[in-house]
Amino acid sequence: MVLSELRISDLNIENTHFPDLQNLNILTDLVLRNCSIIGSIPPYIGERIRNIKRLDLSFNRLTGMIPENMAALTNLQFMGGK
Repeated sequence: MVLSELRISDLNIENTHFPDLQNLNILTDLVLRNCSIIGSIPPYIGERIRNIKRLDLSFNRLTGMIPENMAALTNLQFMGGK
């Protein structure tokens, strides 16, 4: 079995760092909505994980710029963030 979708939302944990998902390189849906994630979007999204169609990182406390390598997400159909 292969994990292609990961959806986690509404975690009530303070100051969570972005999880290490770089080995899940066939993800097509990544939803980490309202998970209290702090810090920046890791560079492996766009480098190792390239098949994402849906990326929702909204309602977190992310900082920094969107990584340039996210331009490699040519299948991306939806990106949510706030």
